[in-house]
This record gives sequence, C-alpha cells and structure tokens, in this order.
Amino acid sequence: MKALQSIWTIQSLQSLETNQCSTSLGRVDQYLYPYFQRDIECGRITAQDAFELFSCFMLKCSEVIWYTPSATAKYFVGYMPFINMCANGIKRHGGDSVNELTYLIMDAVRQIKLYQPTLACRIHNLSPRKYLNKIADVIAAGTGMPACHFDDAHIKMMLRKGYSYEDACDYCLMGCVEEQRSGRVHQWTSGGFTQWPICIDMALHGGVLNSYGDRVWLDSGGTSSFKTYEDFEAAVKRQLDYLIDVNCRGTVIIEKVFRDVSPTPFMSLFVDGYMEKGRDVMDGGAVLYAYQIHRTLSQSFNTPLGEMVGATPDGRAAYAPLSDGMSPSQGMDRNGPTAIIKSVSKINVENMSLGMAHNFKLSPQFIATEEGRNAVIALLSTASLLGNAQMQFNCVDNAELRAAQKKLEEHRDLIVRVAGYSAFFVELCKEVQDEIISRTTIDRN
Repeated sequence: MKALQSIWTIQSLQSLETNQCSTSLGRVDQYLYPYFQRDIECGRITAQDAFELFSCFMLKCSEVIWYTPSATAKYFVGYMPFINMCANGIKRHGGDSVNELTYLIMDAVRQIKLYQPTLACRIHNLSPRKYLNKIADVIAAGTGMPACHFDDAHIKMMLRKGYSYEDACDYCLMGCVEEQRSGRVHQWTSGGFTQWPICIDMALHGGVLNSYGDRVWLDSGGTSSFKTYEDFEAAVKRQLDYLIDVNCRGTVIIEKVFRDVSPTPFMSLFVDGYMEKGRDVMDGGAVLYAYQIHRTLSQSFNTPLGEMVGATPDGRAAYAPLSDGMSPSQGMDRNGPTAIIKSVSKINVENMSLGMAHNFKLSPQFIATEEGRNAVIALLSTASLLGNAQMQFNCVDNAELRAAQKKLEEHRDLIVRVAGYSAFFVELCKEVQDEIISRTTIDRN
C-alpha cells in the first residue's frame, strides 16, 4: 500500500508541475516486487489483496487529465496522458525477470479493462511459454494491450544511444513506444511531428499544398520541370531536407523556451545528475540528455496528417489516412501477418531512437481457439527472432465497431488500440474510428 501510494504521490506532483503527458511508471513489476514479496511472506496481504490494490492504483492513473489544445484533443481523445507501465524482460545482468507480480499486473489489466495506464510487455527469445500465454490472454480481452516490445531490438537501440549494456537491458517504455532508462535520461519526443509522404506532394506541385492553396514550402520546380524519374527523386529529397531543417530549427526554439521559462525542480529530483550538476533537467542536468527528437512515423497523427497530403504513388487516395506507424498502408497487407513481420524485419531498427508502433487487428473468434492462440504466440516468437521491435493488437470485430458508431451510448466501454495508446472507441472522432475499421483483420481465412 505505502509503495503504491508513494508512486502515485510522485506521479501526481510531476503532472501538476508541468502539465506533462508521458510521465510513465517504468518497470513496475520489478521495483515493486520486493515490497509485494515481503508483504505476502509476512502475511500482511494476500495475492487477492494485492490484486485489488493494484487495480485501484490503475483507476487513479485513469483519472489523470492534462490540458491540451482542441486540435490535439480531436485526435488524442482529449485527455490521453500516455502513462506507460512496463513488465518483464531481461534483467540488468541477464536472465528472465518474470515474477508473481508480473502475472498479477497482467491479470489486472485484463480484468479491469481501462484505457490507461498502457501496458507494455517485454519479450525476448527465451521468454517462458506461460508468460506468452498470459500475453495472449490480455490480447483476447480486447483493450489493445499489451504492446509487445522485443528486447533484442530495443537493447540495440539503447546501446546506439550511448547507454551501458546494463542500462540498456533495464529499459522501459515512455509514452507510446519510446524506449528509455528511468531516472537516467531526460527525453522529449514531441517537439515536432513530420510526415515524409508530404514531400512527394510538395515535389509534384512545386511547394504548393492543394489542401491550403498557397505556396507554403520550398519551390522545387513541379512536374513540368521533371525530365526523368531521377529529377523527381531529387526534388523529393530537397523537400525532405527542407522539412528536416525547419523542424530542427523549431525544436531548438521550443527547447530554449522550456529551458528559460519552465524549469522542473521536482521532476529533476528523481533524475540522476541533477544534484551533482546543480542544473535542472530542462537545462541538461540529467546524466544523459536526449534533445527533443522529431518524429518521422505517422503513428497517432496518421489521420490528420493524411488530410493534408494528396494522392501518393502507392495507390492511396488524396487526403486519406496515412499508414498507422510501421504498419502497411490500409488494405495493402495482402499476404498475411508473416509477410508483414518479414518485411518490417528488413528495417534497421537500431537507428529508430523513438521506437515504433506496429498494429495488427485480430478477430476475437480467431484468438478464442487454441489454433489462433498458438498462431499469435508463434507470430510473437518469430518477430522476436527476426529482430523486430514491436507489435500490438486490436482484438475486436468490425461489426461491433460499426454498431458502436451508430449507438454510442451502448458501447461506451469499448476500448481499441489507436497507435501507441488505447482509447474508448466512442470518444474518438469519426475519421479515426473509420481508419481503425479500415485496418485488415486477421482471422482463420
């Protein structure tokens, strides 16, 4: 009880200090386990008591509301705080870390069915079958959880960012899918969101966005100036260079503003390096500091960003949603899930410092069978062996989603995975609802 209360107190005060989202809980099953084990052994609580306490803690996390602009609220459900908690994975010095509390937390997520906090489950090549079965149980509950993160890929990402091997093994997830080491780094990931497909649109129209009607970008000539495909490709690259440059300049400005006018002394107390350096984490006080990083994936914003982009060469219609994260464009995954994970495995994930969101949609009837459950576990194990970074599943029937659109009040408890987070389906705008419905469903056929 005292351990959970302490965590909630710190979590609440940090949220009040900064109005920040993505203040995540880290590897809860690891640092809470000694307290859980001691109380069980001393007879202070039973396993059922612990389950109820943690369930109440989850309810408190789901009460968090952060102030956000209306344009953001439309696509982030209005109050999504992105509180992430991480379970299992490799220990700092090797070996699997699953324990009784791991399973208790997973059962709480499965039974309580809240959209928040988001559960991320780490998987490695020697993860126990019992643990993988429990993951399948949580997936089948239909909350879009857990997000499955594969240790081999994420540890490589962490090593590339400069962490020690022990700290890399001790990674957790922040916000949606961003890997970090709690208490050692200050990292922002929302300084700017970029979408590379728009560079194609800009190149084709000489820097003019048809969705706006005025030149708003770099004039790279337009189609009349292209004599060869190479000319077109060069124009796209010039647009991309310009996009990255503008985004980086904006990020620097944002960082300076936060450094100068919005220090975070309370949060800084819990990050290594602050006391030694005598500097706020907003001013580089952390042991490790990752400056604001702009995103290049279309997760979360794939629908509103798509509303700005004209038709693209892959057959996507003008102003339709972009692909959701690392997932194939809607309707393009025609060869099944194994083909998808093989394709994603060819990407050099070591350079993806913000992680990835890779969405799948399962038929509830499929995973309810032994064959379906075994297929999902095999898919997870294979993705881990291939070096993929992440997978997450919606387990919902399109018929139910369409029924929910017609009678919202009868489906208020329906939770779906949107991107790096889950949300109540009826509280999403219709455009995002339609995008989720359009995703390919994996079933027996």
